[in-house]
Amino acid sequence: MTEPTSPQGADVHVPPPLVYAAPLVAAWAVDRLLPWRMPGKHWRTGAGWVLVVAGQAVAAAGASSFRRRHTPIVPGRPASTMVTTGPYMYTRNPMYLGMTVAYVGGSLVLGTWWAPLALPAVVAFIDRNVIRREEAYLRSRFGDEYEEFSRHTRRWV
Repeated sequence: MTEPTSPQGADVHVPPPLVYAAPLVAAWAVDRLLPWRMPGKHWRTGAGWVLVVAGQAVAAAGASSFRRRHTPIVPGRPASTMVTTGPYMYTRNPMYLGMTVAYVGGSLVLGTWWAPLALPAVVAFIDRNVIRREEAYLRSRFGDEYEEFSRHTRRWV
């Protein structure tokens, strides 16, 4: 299936951080009405904060790599260059990987099973509606350079 592309950038219509934040807020709200609590508050909260910080650090490292190369982070804007350094040497999507790790941590901090229950849908949405569109754009924008990068660098980890 061919994904939509745009000369202005990837055809992404929802800010990816919102795709991660909205289900966490929804899980918190649902848990207020229908509590489904996780056990082990002390270890869970500590581990959750470690994952939130680690995930945000990975995402920030990806964003920093974009800034150093003077290319926009926003998917709808045209990429000025391929970024293959920093965390991009290990994953094609460190910002999404970082947000996913932070989401898992946020789920533990919230302490409700509703949040991790939504995670597969969040990841599927990001994969289908963001990553695939970005990849189609990058393939059309950078051609063989992107193909070579894709062959040697995994999408997630």
